[in-house]
Amino acid sequence: MKKRMMAGFAAVCMLGVGTMGYGAGASEDFKGEINVGLCLGITGANATTGINFSQGIQEVVDQANANGGANGYKINIELVDSGDDTDTATNAMNLMVESDYSLVIGPHYSSQVYAVKDIIEKNGIPTIVGGTNFKLPSEENNYLFLGRTNDTIQAKAVAQYIAENEAPEKVGIMYSADDFGQGGLTIAGEVFDELGITYVAEPHNTADTDYYTTLMKMQQESCDAIMVWTTVNPMMVIVRQINELGMNEETNFFTSPCIGEAALLDAVDHSWLDGIYTVQETFYDTENPDVVAFGEAYEEKYGVVPDAAARAYASIAYIAVDALSRAEDPTDRESVKTALEETKDFETIFNTYSCDETHMLNHTIQLCQFQAEADDLVLIQQISGE
Repeated sequence: MKKRMMAGFAAVCMLGVGTMGYGAGASEDFKGEINVGLCLGITGANATTGINFSQGIQEVVDQANANGGANGYKINIELVDSGDDTDTATNAMNLMVESDYSLVIGPHYSSQVYAVKDIIEKNGIPTIVGGTNFKLPSEENNYLFLGRTNDTIQAKAVAQYIAENEAPEKVGIMYSADDFGQGGLTIAGEVFDELGITYVAEPHNTADTDYYTTLMKMQQESCDAIMVWTTVNPMMVIVRQINELGMNEETNFFTSPCIGEAALLDAVDHSWLDGIYTVQETFYDTENPDVVAFGEAYEEKYGVVPDAAARAYASIAYIAVDALSRAEDPTDRESVKTALEETKDFETIFNTYSCDETHMLNHTIQLCQFQAEADDLVLIQQISGE
């Protein structure tokens, strides 16, 4: 099994309360410097995931600076903690728009994105967010860009795969009662409604610690397949209770991307995950030498291989570095915004990215299955939403 665990804070330097700075210091080899802000959570219940986000970005920026930066400019990044709630994210973004960032990456959660999107647009700062709620893509997005695969693609792909491969009479949907979970329910429900497939939907709070009642209801309803659309902390409990109830022996489960995150993989018995399907924005392809090289460099620095969280934000960082490199003036926000909008068929080691009229950048997902024999995720199918 690839080694996975949370790397510590030793790789970063505290600049002040709530911020972390990376890559500071001038160099005679660069003609100038570009400042990029990270609005990501490094405190709260999901701190591990937020740290992995930032480390994925850091690795890409380090590689870029080692190869001349962005069109000759050194890239400096500074993180302002967005926590895992909307108030902290709002406070963080209000601080960031007053700084000299050419571009911001984050926040991650859809609820946080909704809380800060007006701040982003009002202040005209190009921002690549991690939110995936299906309502976020919009032709009215001006400075807001969507770096991760949208739920319209993710949840739709899962629902269609279930319909085509499980031949279900009834599907269960367990979803978190937030923008992310409700978005997944809406999109999957539309697919099942169109195909005439009955489904049973049950919400839960991400702070819940017991899901037996919901799981047993799915059993009693004789669901042929079950979607679980939630975040890391609930998923840790759910996969354990699925195993304790023996449901994984009789029913296939299909989950949101958090199954591939180190925060979950480090916390659960991997036998509980055997056979579970999940959508992933990136796949750690050990047959791809560029992916392996990235993983080895990351592991040498942080002592762990890049998990799904690190890879997702490394991908966003590739997009950001490319736009900064192409921008007429990478220190000017309007110039950077234009470059992001002109992103077209940009190939990275993980995916190919194009900006559409709604400012979505990623249109592809990988359907994977955790297999105990491999003790890892195995690619089942790549699906494009275009």
